[in-house]
Amino acid sequence: MNINCFLDTNVIIGFIYTFNSLYEYSKELFSKGYEHYYSTNVKNEVEEVFDRKNKEFKILFQRIIRNLKKLRDSQFISNAKIHGIINKFNRIGRLKLDDMHNAFETIWKDFGYGENQEIGQVILELNELAKELHSRHSNRKESIEESMIEIPNHRLKDEDILNIIKEKSLREYLHEKDEDILFDINQYGKEHPELDLCLVSWDDDFIDAVRILSNQLSFKKYIGRKFKSV
Repeated sequence: MNINCFLDTNVIIGFIYTFNSLYEYSKELFSKGYEHYYSTNVKNEVEEVFDRKNKEFKILFQRIIRNLKKLRDSQFISNAKIHGIINKFNRIGRLKLDDMHNAFETIWKDFGYGENQEIGQVILELNELAKELHSRHSNRKESIEESMIEIPNHRLKDEDILNIIKEKSLREYLHEKDEDILFDINQYGKEHPELDLCLVSWDDDFIDAVRILSNQLSFKKYIGRKFKSV
């Protein structure tokens, strides 16, 4: 079954970074051969999040490298010991500790390491990854965007939907950019009912708000991590 999917920012970001905690969700979606749509609002937010993610991951790799350089007297280090080092890190921007562990574990496997690895080799490959982070993922981002269809941002917000958002206090679930994205797909879906658009988001709160608003929206399909209507 072919589905016309409108992608939220986190779905695209999740597919750009293979060591992102959302990568497996996005990989599965992109592997299905669906048509992928996104709005100019989503595209602009992807740019912002992309710049932030590059900085956060680079800082993470640099922190790991600095700590490894203190252990040069030990020739080998275990995967578990580096996870122990990461446990001592403070949050990096919006990058949480769980995200750091997930990124490192994925990278360790991608490097083809076993439980123990020579420290100098880990430093060398992490340093190369940090240097190439922006250029490597810029190319990946451009390739992903070329495969999608960009639609215009909404011109007006439906007053009936705005009233329900206010009455049901849904701004606890929808931050400002989510609301803009919601009205992008709602307006385009209204103008192009033949597409039968399906919203895809890995933001559980966003999907919850869509479920509550479903009777008022121009689109009826959605896919999230926990819930989907297709």
